[in-house]
Amino acid sequence: MNPTREECERLQLLCGVSHMIMVRPFKAPNGKYYDFINIQNYLGSNSGKAPDGSKLSMRDLKLDEDKQMEIQIFVMDHEGHPLIPKDYNQQMARLQGQN
Repeated sequence: MNPTREECERLQLLCGVSHMIMVRPFKAPNGKYYDFINIQNYLGSNSGKAPDGSKLSMRDLKLDEDKQMEIQIFVMDHEGHPLIPKDYNQQMARLQGQN
């Protein structure tokens, strides 16, 4: 049985913008998580304001590699979960190709 949205939120696996499982999780100073591409687009479209209305810069965000590994394990264990972006594997392949 797949974990519920609430369980995924409690585990902080969901992006604060898209509310989907993150591919590249970045942590804001307030402890909220955002998928890199989603928060980058959001901040660009919203004059540097986070979804909660606070000021936020991309420089304020830190990649959380431990959370990324946790998410990768979740995705492997819950293939087909409705909160996993359809292009998750393609996005991961692009990221791995950049390293």
